[in-house]
Amino acid sequence: MRLSPYLRKQFIEASTEAFGESKLILFGSSRIDDTKKGGDFDIAVRSTINREAFTKAKVRFFKYLILRDLDLPIDLVHYDLANDLLKKEMDKGIKL
Repeated sequence: MRLSPYLRKQFIEASTEAFGESKLILFGSSRIDDTKKGGDFDIAVRSTINREAFTKAKVRFFKYLILRDLDLPIDLVHYDLANDLLKKEMDKGIKL
């Protein structure tokens, strides 16, 4: 997994700040596969919040990271709102 302990900690803290009680899953080959270079972070959020609340919470998530000079390419999706094909990919991911 190409994710430093520092970034892992920051993602978890940003998630807690933005979504409250939640779980994160890092998925997608660009960060799971150590042999690949570059790419963005594909992160699924497992939370009980609805679509509208998730949209607002995403702003808080990114704000948290940007205020710490972590302006990173991140695709952030709500696990429960994803289609079945995407959920299969997320289920192969790594829990943070």
